[in-house]
Amino acid sequence: MTLSLLLTGCRAEQYTKIEASKDQIIVVNLLESSLSFFDQDTKEELARWTIPYTFTGALLLPDNKTLLLYGKHLKKIYLYDITTGTEVDRWKTGKGIVNVQISNDDSKLFLANQENDKIQVRTVSGEKVAEVTVGDDPLTILESKKRHQLFAINFNAPEITVIDSRSYEKTKVIHAKPASVGAVLIEPYDELWTGGHGVGYKTENAVTVYSLDTGDIKEEIKAPIMPVDLEKWEDYVFVVSHGSNQLRKINIHTKEVVAVKEIGANPFKISIINNLIYIASYDSNEIIEVDPTTMEIVDTIQAGKGPFQILFKKEV
Repeated sequence: MTLSLLLTGCRAEQYTKIEASKDQIIVVNLLESSLSFFDQDTKEELARWTIPYTFTGALLLPDNKTLLLYGKHLKKIYLYDITTGTEVDRWKTGKGIVNVQISNDDSKLFLANQENDKIQVRTVSGEKVAEVTVGDDPLTILESKKRHQLFAINFNAPEITVIDSRSYEKTKVIHAKPASVGAVLIEPYDELWTGGHGVGYKTENAVTVYSLDTGDIKEEIKAPIMPVDLEKWEDYVFVVSHGSNQLRKINIHTKEVVAVKEIGANPFKISIINNLIYIASYDSNEIIEVDPTTMEIVDTIQAGKGPFQILFKKEV
């Protein structure tokens, strides 16, 4: 435990303890700086934690109980044990952290820092392992199991930085569309699919398919307006376009859009959990549950204000 936490321990917030023996959906409510915990089966909101500072993202560690909270303006990452409802640590990272992803083997964390334009590598216990300089404002991070590579998509630079995931050396840069955001790797075809906002008055209206071998654009799949998040499930990629309030289902083999569904109000994020799609509908303060096979809405869950991210906690 850090000295700063020990010194402030007497003033630490005590939150509702979260039961370990249930599958749960955790929602980051951006506009009210809170976390909602829902029973996945009953959809009951088990608890809502109001955080006394502004944060923009969260990550649940592999122990299935330690929750990290981060934000671009924060100098530290805050860690909580959700089973006790208490803060357990703080990591000094400096300002600029906008995304944290866990490695495929669950041993490392990859942090995107927009203050110094670097990808920071840490162990799951917080020890810094490496730091790699990338392009302007890295945001989306993916790791390829097949190629032993990290891909950092830089929001304010038209490039994707490729990093060796064993040596943490930068190996090449792929020219990309500006303001790209959201991505999936299609490993069997050695492809990287990205979404994007677009720049200025020119909005992005397509999912862009890059060859990982050549770096060239192989195809553009229509997905207006502003496809901002993508998730793969079986033979399909699901895409939310927050400018048109639409969910698309795309066949990874044919690149054909096989279904389109009007969904929510300003949907930002999509997560696929236990063979169900969960969509964060930012303006309607809802989490919308969709069957990926039929594309029909299964349920709607009332969240806090501005739901922006969806996490999953397995029962233990």
